[in-house]
Amino acid sequence: MEKWVVSKFIPEHSHPFVDDVKVEKVKKRRQVPVIPAEFSSMFEGLSRDGGNEISLDSVLGGGESFGLLEYLKTQQSKNPAFFYSVQVDGNDHLTNVFWANAKARESYSYFGDVVMFDTSYKDNKQMLPFAAFTGYNHHLQPVVFGCALVVDDTTASLIWLFETFLVAMHGRHPVSLVSEHSGALKATTARVFSSSCHRFCKWRILSKCKEKLPDICSDKVARSTFKQELKKCIDESQTIEDFESDWEAILSKYGLRDNVWMQSLYEVRQQWARVYLKSTFFAEVSPFQRAESMKKFFKRNFEKNANLREFIVKFDQAMYGQLEKEVKEDFTSMCGSPILKTGSPMEKQAALTYTKTIFAIFQEEFIQSFAYLSDKIEDGTICTYRVSLKGGSIQKSFFVSFDVPNMHAACTCGMFTFSGILCRHALRVFSILGFCKLPDYYFLKRWKQIAKNGAISYKPPELLHTDKISVASRYNSLFLDVLKFAEEGSTSAIIYKVAKDALHKAFTEVAAARKAVCSTEKGH
Repeated sequence: MEKWVVSKFIPEHSHPFVDDVKVEKVKKRRQVPVIPAEFSSMFEGLSRDGGNEISLDSVLGGGESFGLLEYLKTQQSKNPAFFYSVQVDGNDHLTNVFWANAKARESYSYFGDVVMFDTSYKDNKQMLPFAAFTGYNHHLQPVVFGCALVVDDTTASLIWLFETFLVAMHGRHPVSLVSEHSGALKATTARVFSSSCHRFCKWRILSKCKEKLPDICSDKVARSTFKQELKKCIDESQTIEDFESDWEAILSKYGLRDNVWMQSLYEVRQQWARVYLKSTFFAEVSPFQRAESMKKFFKRNFEKNANLREFIVKFDQAMYGQLEKEVKEDFTSMCGSPILKTGSPMEKQAALTYTKTIFAIFQEEFIQSFAYLSDKIEDGTICTYRVSLKGGSIQKSFFVSFDVPNMHAACTCGMFTFSGILCRHALRVFSILGFCKLPDYYFLKRWKQIAKNGAISYKPPELLHTDKISVASRYNSLFLDVLKFAEEGSTSAIIYKVAKDALHKAFTEVAAARKAVCSTEKGH
């Protein structure tokens, strides 16, 4: 492979960067692989300890890792809003790579409140070390925020990866982050995502039952019963006391008091049991909801003998397919009319506000609310209602506190704070109090049909001072707006014509403004 010597960096001779990054001066003349000139931040991740023996070169071969860099460089040349970054070891070998296209970064601006770091490649040694930052859109479809090849998964490299992800997302931290159960990830997340709530993925925990508890899981019936009871303990415990009681019952029933794995889970229960996390938003609207893991994606798209380039092309195609599904659901929600099951203005309000998928979940909660009884047990500015199922046990009651002046309800089930959708218990209280419609506060924008309407929800601070930012940064910002414009404008033939006319008008105005600026500059 051809090599170049980097001896000096002259910013005036380089192309604009997608994001403003610092360049660490190379003090010694060192031979480094040919890296795209647009990406100077590779020097920030340069490790000089020379201790890493595992690299992309050793796993994939130098040709494939070089081909990957060429591919990333080509993508960025096509679209400066495409972001990528690499990390190298002391021998100038690639150890980790991260990238995110323009659509992924735009999706993060709308739905980046909850992020899942998917490392399911670890379950199969034949899989590429491919990880992804994913989330949910307003149709509960999985969306990808960024991708990575993680060969060196030490704490130092994970810190680099997470910090690079934040750079790509303009420094915006998610409300919550979900990952596998890992001590390294726990330490890394606490350091980098200090303002985010970190949760261990319960599905990853449950998937390890067969490996960690072979005596129980060897029997199909016992395995099914055990998983049901464990899920109930995780998802349905209303109080910490309930969780402790259910956990103790499971240990006793299955003889697991001395099981090391179960003990390790209990020690970190605050990071996977819902009762400890229900005051934080996780966009989880159903106990059965889970995003498709990269493990399933690999099974469908990855052939053992396929090279890295083929895999990435397939991955890109899958992402475009996912975008088509999102656009289709956008159109269905905007133009379709869901079937209403009652004559309630509240149900109609939700139908006109939510996407079709989210409305179906709200509608189920609303219908179920009629099966509950409610009685006031405390009066005052903040009233408390006991809500229980008709004919059910009073021990399984839920308590809803209602702030009368602010029209704010809070239920002990925690569904609204955890999921962003009002629970059946609070809906029952609103109904008996005579509310025809819900306050706007209870309709989170991220679940609405208009979730992507208006300006992108987060802009980097430097864009407020347009006279001080680089050409590439302005291009990046405009491109994200144009991408959104294209999404909205392509939904139907009529809207497409309106969008084309508006675009031609805007282009004419921009061309006239540019001509005026050029004339002024020539005059000076």
